[in-house]
Amino acid sequence: MDINTVTMDQAEAAKAFREYRAAFMAQRNVIDGELMRGYKALAEGKTLISLTEAIQRGGADEIGRPRLAVARADEANIEMRVDTDGSIAYDPWLVGVRSNDRIFHFPAGTVPARAWQSNDPANGTWTAALPFIPPRFRPPYKIENYHLLWEAEWRRKAGAQRKDPVLLRRLGGDLFAVVAAWDLSEIEKLVLAR
Repeated sequence: MDINTVTMDQAEAAKAFREYRAAFMAQRNVIDGELMRGYKALAEGKTLISLTEAIQRGGADEIGRPRLAVARADEANIEMRVDTDGSIAYDPWLVGVRSNDRIFHFPAGTVPARAWQSNDPANGTWTAALPFIPPRFRPPYKIENYHLLWEAEWRRKAGAQRKDPVLLRRLGGDLFAVVAAWDLSEIEKLVLAR
């Protein structure tokens, strides 16, 4: 998976973290808070990504569906819809969910726009199953505080294969820290295919 990452010298990041922490403590500005968390993650040696940019760089498949999917790590499946303007919506299967960490909307142009046609194979809702997180990469507590980004195999029904997962931690807005990345082993693929 090709995603653009942000890294920084840890000492410089620690200095910027202290500066933004002081500003945040004084004014409680949301932007200062997001920058503070971002610099703190960089000071700890983590890599950062912009989720919107990652979805855009992931591109679209031959019928216009995004190649990458994102969901909160405790979900089982995710639904995806692409509009003709290239905007994307990802929702969990649960009815009535409105939480910002469970529903993702990406703007027009995220994937290439296309003219609407009633027989267009990309029309409608597509589903993908979330990847399995191997024990060595599982967060020690509160899996619901993490997200997964992966190469989805879209289906009309659940049960799709999963490829190249990345475990993320949201720092604020569109900014996420990469916690882990891995490939599924052959036996994990066989067991999860059921």
